[in-house]
Amino acid sequence: GVLVAGLGLGRGSRLVTQIDRRADLVAVALAAGWATERLRRAMVEDGHGRLRPREHELLVHVGPDGVRASELARVHRVSRQAVTAVLHQAETKGYLGRRVDDDDGRGVVFELTPRGRRVVSSYVAGIELVEGRVASELGGERADRLARTARDLRHRLAIEALVDAGSGDEGGRCGS
Repeated sequence: GVLVAGLGLGRGSRLVTQIDRRADLVAVALAAGWATERLRRAMVEDGHGRLRPREHELLVHVGPDGVRASELARVHRVSRQAVTAVLHQAETKGYLGRRVDDDDGRGVVFELTPRGRRVVSSYVAGIELVEGRVASELGGERADRLARTARDLRHRLAIEALVDAGSGDEGGRCGS
């Protein structure tokens, strides 16, 4: 309740004010939506408004040594073709470059361009702003506890998705 009120999520919304206080997961989802919107705004303010959400989502997973489309596909549990299409869009916009894979001359490694590195820097700065705002609303200790709980939840959901994927149960898979 403190975080939702502090972030202004309940202002002018009868729906939010009617949520039972026991619906903490709903409050966390609302706060996550708020954080995502703040990150999007920070990206636009830093000149990265042309970047689509899927492009952004993949760019932040390109490491300093680059990445193969197959690696991103595995992490995001989508087809290599879908990832490649998004990577090509980001490449066309100047966020990525490509080189031949040193380990497999037939493969391609996508690398961040200087513009792509600025996107990642903007994203990190945006996360720091969001974390700072959450910490100011909740206090440092409570914000740290929330972050630990979020990491635990993310870890557990990822493990469940892997187990579900291995069992052939498509209904339990989480998309990214």
